[in-house]
Formats: sequence, structure tokens, C-alpha cells
Amino acid sequence: MKDEFVARVGVWGQRHYQYLKECKPSVIGVMRLNGSLNAYLQQVNEQADEMCYRLVKQMAKDEGVTDQLKAENPME
Repeated sequence: MKDEFVARVGVWGQRHYQYLKECKPSVIGVMRLNGSLNAYLQQVNEQADEMCYRLVKQMAKDEGVTDQLKAENPME
């Protein structure tokens, strides 16, 4: 069975699918049977996007990066 829908899932969902495919193929089989694989991968992708966004904001805050600094000296 081909999983064409994986191309419509974001990068984090695709990476998680690849992990499941390599390490836990039985999980993919069960999720295919009950029809929850696509929704699960979309949820993983959304959560990873949110986490990445929060981490970038936190790192910018910790490093003292401000809009003024970005305007004055973008390379710093």
C-alpha cells in the first residue's frame, strides 16, 4: 500500500513517518488499518512546528536579539 498522503504532511510528519517505517513497521500497519495514520502524522507535524517556534523565540530572548538589533546589525 502506498502512502501518497505523506507528501502532504509537513517535514516533521514525514520524518516521523520515516522513523516509524524503519523502526516500527507494525505500528504503521495498525494505524493504516484503523485509519489514524494521516491524522497522527499531521498532529506530530503541528506539535513539532509549535515546539520549534517556541524554541527559536526562547533562544532569541536568551541571546538578547531584538528587532532593533536585527535592523542595525543583521549579521550580529
